[in-house]
Amino acid sequence: MSHHEDKTSTKSKCIRFIQKAPHSVKIIKEELKAASYFSISTDASNHKAEKIFPLVIQYFTRKGTQIRLLKLSSLKSETSDAISSFCIEALRQHQLDFSKCIAFGGDNANVNFGGLGRLGKNNTFTKLKAHLGNDIEGIGCPAHILHNTIQTAADQLSCDVEQIVMKIFGHFSIYTVRIESLKNFCGFLDVEYHKLLSHSKTRWLSLFPSVERILKLFEPLKSFFLSTEKAPKTILDFFNNPLSESYFWFIHSQISSFHNQILKIEGRSKSVIEVHEILLTTLAMSKAQAESNFIPLEIKALFRKLLNEGTITQYDINTFMTDISLFYETLISYLTKWIKPMDIFTSFHWMTLKTAPVWDDVEDTYNYLKSKNVILNSTFLFNQIAVVQDIVKQQLSGEDSRKTWNDKLLNEKWVFLFENMETDVPEQFADIYKICEYIFSVPGHNGNVERIFSLMEIQWTDERNRLIPETIEGILQCIVNFKFNSCSEMYDYAINCPELLKEGKSSNKYTK
Repeated sequence: MSHHEDKTSTKSKCIRFIQKAPHSVKIIKEELKAASYFSISTDASNHKAEKIFPLVIQYFTRKGTQIRLLKLSSLKSETSDAISSFCIEALRQHQLDFSKCIAFGGDNANVNFGGLGRLGKNNTFTKLKAHLGNDIEGIGCPAHILHNTIQTAADQLSCDVEQIVMKIFGHFSIYTVRIESLKNFCGFLDVEYHKLLSHSKTRWLSLFPSVERILKLFEPLKSFFLSTEKAPKTILDFFNNPLSESYFWFIHSQISSFHNQILKIEGRSKSVIEVHEILLTTLAMSKAQAESNFIPLEIKALFRKLLNEGTITQYDINTFMTDISLFYETLISYLTKWIKPMDIFTSFHWMTLKTAPVWDDVEDTYNYLKSKNVILNSTFLFNQIAVVQDIVKQQLSGEDSRKTWNDKLLNEKWVFLFENMETDVPEQFADIYKICEYIFSVPGHNGNVERIFSLMEIQWTDERNRLIPETIEGILQCIVNFKFNSCSEMYDYAINCPELLKEGKSSNKYTK
């Protein structure tokens, strides 16, 4: 294919995407007419000179939680005025009912929420509440909370693990001679050489593979630096300290645990209930470790070896353990404070359906929603919960069915329930359905916005650098909003959609 043909093909693909994009937004608007609630989420990403903001909208239907891209724009600034105006104008442009918006999701930056207390007026959250006239929920990014938690705790340690990782990587990154010398030390010590890894300063937990790699090469690296003339003093001090390896093993174990929790959080359709439970589990795990002053077994084995060699004393171990105690104390204090804003969702935890729901728990949900002006009929709701109890008990009754049930995401469980309630009149379950509409419209995290940025980078390549934000918006709306597992599914949908076929045949190729 010639360069000209390749450019023509790229252009025609973009045109086809742009044609379908308005149809995807029309579907969102139609579904939102029937929905009782929705939330909005946004964040900023720089693409060269452009400051790109997507507006992700989340709501619940009988098919489950819906996460869609409503709009994507380039803004001139990242102020709270600019962000809140962007959100409001997007809702107004698409004629969405402000009263249905119940939550705003963003990262934990001050421009979004004004800090932990959320007391200030000059932030996006406060301004959105004023524009919307609603007491909306504010959801920060729990993944960032976990990142910041362990970073804050690690700052209390005597060993600055992040600085050492960056120093060691920088020492070898562009010096082939040094790398070859390190390989020789690896061969002498019978350790397999692995390339040292860099680390992103903006994502503290990205330290994990870098720390792991240094631990694998610890003895060769130590020998290399201690035998090198004029080696960096920071690195020399590190390798001359017999406790340094222990600090790395400790941080390695903590990062590994937190990283696993973040992976659980950032699932596409994870509800705010599930995310809150994960955060509480993380806090409980850390408290249990703190009570035991837990350290990995690798460190205990290392202590025994160093004591036998006379390299360290019990005093050195006690000093190390004092550091560990301070680490846990800081971690628990920080995480407890930052989880607190999400504690309002505790009354919804019965909806995980790990056991059949109990009315006393549902009553707490009823009272919470009443405070949010969500009107439910308590008598009807009680009867609906009784039906839910029977179905859940049935799913938990057998080993196979219980495993299948527990493997479902939370919103999938509720979709299953509504499909299996024996009635031809959905209104009979209107109260319990409204609870689902409310809670599953609240974003559990900001990962869905982050995914938009990942998709954007895939599309907005150097080869396609002349694309404008409006074109990228159309492409991403089609990718995010149309949920097809194959091209044949898309074809079947399009062939049965006269409106889409008509648009495809239109000579009006650019609708933006």
